[in-house]
Amino acid sequence: MVRIVNRNELRVLAMRRSGHHAVIHWLLCQAAGPALFLNDGTLDGQGELAGNRFSRYLHLSEGEAARDRAGDWVEKDLLVWNLEDRGVAELAELCRRFRGRGASGRVRHLVVVRDPWNWLASRFAAEPADPLDGGAALARWKEQLRECLGRTALLPDCLAVSFNRWVAEAGYRRALAAELGLVFDDAGFREVVWPGGSSFGSEGVRADNAVVLSRWRERADDPAFRAAFDAETVELAEAFFGWNPFSGTPRDAEIAETVSG
Repeated sequence: MVRIVNRNELRVLAMRRSGHHAVIHWLLCQAAGPALFLNDGTLDGQGELAGNRFSRYLHLSEGEAARDRAGDWVEKDLLVWNLEDRGVAELAELCRRFRGRGASGRVRHLVVVRDPWNWLASRFAAEPADPLDGGAALARWKEQLRECLGRTALLPDCLAVSFNRWVAEAGYRRALAAELGLVFDDAGFREVVWPGGSSFGSEGVRADNAVVLSRWRERADDPAFRAAFDAETVELAEAFFGWNPFSGTPRDAEIAETVSG
């Protein structure tokens, strides 16, 4: 009989500045037992998965963590690993080659997406030299939205997660936790533990988390920003999120109640 090491394994795909680190931290905080997060995972030639320096264990002693790092897998409630700024097909191929970190009871693929207006406003602020990564960033965002909308089906047992709704609706967070077999207590909301990783843990956001849904206003008059939104980007965003700040409806205070995913 196969020993289950990870009760739940979550494989998260998202773009940088999408808010997914805030979501992942919150997911980890919903797990009462041992958990492991591997950030921006990479595979070696043998299919072993490793994360970068922002990876971490929760609710494990240092001795247990050392055992686990050495390949003597310690049982966990939750294993989470993510890929940043990659396409859906790239994650699917990595999963095909991944040998696993012990058997998992259930594996889910999460695609965490943020509307393009706020997402690109954050990238323009954080990565002004090349916010679009030569066009590759927007191409990958579109690939992720197609998967979320069911226009492609490359990831088995896939769950689309709207960062907009996660920010705005406690009920959405509660339903997400239930869908993933986690006990909801909303611990970790409005927290980010990775140094410099997000504005979500800033004082302004802690005071009013809805501000992350209005980042687009800071760039609304920037021609380069406006030019980034081609017809396909707008169509995908309106289909998934249900709004467009440049179309006239809805606006600011209405966004939290009307976004849908």
